[in-house]
Amino acid sequence: MTCLKGSAIFAWRSRVYEQTSSGRDHLKKYSGKKSGNVRIGWILAATLSLLDLSAAQRVKLEPDQQYVLLETVRTKTLAAEVNEVALKGFRVKMAQADSESGRMELLMERTATPPDVFEYQLVATMSSKTKEKEMNAAAAQGFRVIPHTFMAKKGMTIFNTESVVLMEKTPKSTKAYEYKMITGLRTATLEREIKGAVKDGWELIDLAYGELILERVKPEK
Repeated sequence: MTCLKGSAIFAWRSRVYEQTSSGRDHLKKYSGKKSGNVRIGWILAATLSLLDLSAAQRVKLEPDQQYVLLETVRTKTLAAEVNEVALKGFRVKMAQADSESGRMELLMERTATPPDVFEYQLVATMSSKTKEKEMNAAAAQGFRVIPHTFMAKKGMTIFNTESVVLMEKTPKSTKAYEYKMITGLRTATLEREIKGAVKDGWELIDLAYGELILERVKPEK
């Protein structure tokens, strides 16, 4: 099997992603026609799935390695890789996304000793309501949003920008948190909205693409 590294992997993934996306669009438009293009679309989709399945196997770590940088354009790939590396005792330090290419970069540091390791969950959606619901579902399982890792990942147009929230579960965690979003930020009302939320016990933890994430310790019932 050919082994690709660094920019070569990214370029390969990007080409396959673009081809697959166009293949899927073609399938939607011409689903009623029996043509070779349909078969090509499915083949490309299968190829992309294989890339996701083998993603974690491409993360090579040295026994004395202290830091690792993960980069990909696929949220599914990133979720697989970050948890694979976390099993080796690494923890997320910071993350960012390139608004033009959609590439996400994530830096991790070896800080834990297995089996007491960190776990991660990615919430990726284009809907603020869905995002808030999924963040709280993950929080109910012990996960907490990592501040300053909220990423806006632009799609084919500005109307399908996907925001990615990275959540972490610490070993033997006991505290429970809950989350809310403030969207459609406007200068005229922003201060009032933030003050009202802070008064109710919420704390600002991140901002991306016109959306604020707020967190508070979940009140005991």
